[in-house]
Amino acid sequence: MVSRTATPVDVYVVLVQLAIATPPLTSDPVWNGPIRDGLSAAHLGQQSDDELHDRINGSAITFVPLSRVRRNLAIVIGNSGDRELAGALDRPGRSVKNAARSTLTPAVQDAIAWAKQRLSHESR
Repeated sequence: MVSRTATPVDVYVVLVQLAIATPPLTSDPVWNGPIRDGLSAAHLGQQSDDELHDRINGSAITFVPLSRVRRNLAIVIGNSGDRELAGALDRPGRSVKNAARSTLTPAVQDAIAWAKQRLSHESR
């Protein structure tokens, strides 16, 4: 289960958000990857594994397993407090069979369950 206190996972979530949403701060071509600005955690969570891999390819998190990225996206959605995003947790890979196999790991399933529970409690 995911803790509500600040943990190394929380720090990692912030790093993932920065890697996905922050444009480069240098003109050095070594550090300039694709711009990922403006994409929500819900949008990224609904992408297939192939689409998500293509999205993060060339970033600082290229070598992070997709299951960890998906776990962190679920945590971000759970922490958002936006009940409308709960549905995105049920549609990884846009509900296409086997498109998001990285969601089948226990860590991702636990994070999704935690996020749904957190969002349902915040709705009361």
